[in-house]
Amino acid sequence: RLVNHGGSGIGGKHLHLGQPTEKDFERSHAPSLEAFVDSVERSPVQIKREMEESADRVRILTVHGAKGLQAPIVYLPDTDQRVSRKGKDLLMIGVGDGASSLPVWKGNIPHVPETESAEKAKEAEDDAEYRRLLYVALTRAEDRLYISGWESQHGQKEGSWYSLIETAFGKLPDVSDYENDLGESIKRYRVAHTVDLDEKKPEDVGEQKRLELPNWVSAPLPDEPAPARPLAPSRPDDAEPAVKSPLIRKSDKRYHRGRIIHALMQWLPDVDMDKRQALAADYLAQPAHALSTDEQLATWKEVERILNDKEFAAIFGPGSKAEVPLSGLVGDIVLSAQVDRLLIEENRVLIIDYKSNRPAPGDVGAVPLIYVKQMRSYAEALRHIYPDKKVEAALLWTDEARLMPLAV
Repeated sequence: RLVNHGGSGIGGKHLHLGQPTEKDFERSHAPSLEAFVDSVERSPVQIKREMEESADRVRILTVHGAKGLQAPIVYLPDTDQRVSRKGKDLLMIGVGDGASSLPVWKGNIPHVPETESAEKAKEAEDDAEYRRLLYVALTRAEDRLYISGWESQHGQKEGSWYSLIETAFGKLPDVSDYENDLGESIKRYRVAHTVDLDEKKPEDVGEQKRLELPNWVSAPLPDEPAPARPLAPSRPDDAEPAVKSPLIRKSDKRYHRGRIIHALMQWLPDVDMDKRQALAADYLAQPAHALSTDEQLATWKEVERILNDKEFAAIFGPGSKAEVPLSGLVGDIVLSAQVDRLLIEENRVLIIDYKSNRPAPGDVGAVPLIYVKQMRSYAEALRHIYPDKKVEAALLWTDEARLMPLAV
């Protein structure tokens, strides 16, 4: 009855769901919608949409299923019917000042003033959705769109897709009328697939100056510079001095005591000075440390001596920081490190690194070169950050609770 040559189109859609199906679920489970939905969510699900197929076949789809798909030829076979849902929907009616709504099922009761405005709003919403689906249907064809419908004994439905399209056809130019072999009236509107372009001839175009491409267009790209591995002084490439033999760890209490001193030096500086001794005593008295009363007292005295050292007391006092991340450039090498203890004052910067579980050297000259290089790299990075401050450094040998200044 109505034919449109030209437009958009339809494709195929297949949905494959893994087990369980509804019937399978009912056979082996108690009836429960929540349990069934949960079983579907847990089962393997595959959704496959085939946009275009080379096979010669007819695909029957709903408008919802055809959304986003196309086909060369599309038929809309049932555009003359429209199901009325008047009185069959849940209506939302404003309550009080209208800020809240109450759901009401009107049913088929006519002339209910309280639901009249809500029913009109619902009808307007349904009409908008009905026209939106019509737009989807009309834009599925690539080459040809056939629009048809059938009339019941009550005649053509007002506001149906067919009536909307027929009204629109009356506004289109060059719509032809003819009858098919069955004597049915056909309206046809054809859209041209080619357009003549007003192309300029070569002689109409002025002489253009040839532009030479820059040299870099044909030159190969240079190799990407490989980022240098950041220098982590606490994990240097040089060989570190040997640790004490693990065979003597159980009998050598200095090794065990070094770890205890390391722990105390980490958290005691952040404690108020008048509370340090009491908290340290509680910590040292823990049975897991297995220290005698004399050993506990001796350990605290050594830690106290370091914390109260006149030269480095400030680095364990207020304003100092523990485990400070440090990054920067040392020459052409990227430094990425973490300083055990750092203090930034008005005129100087103090840094300390803890060394434990190793025999402490007798003097500065015996300090392994690897540790000296580590502290120098810290100091160099800090000098770039604080060029107007003096940088000082020291190693804290927790094995003997001894602070050793370094020339950096």
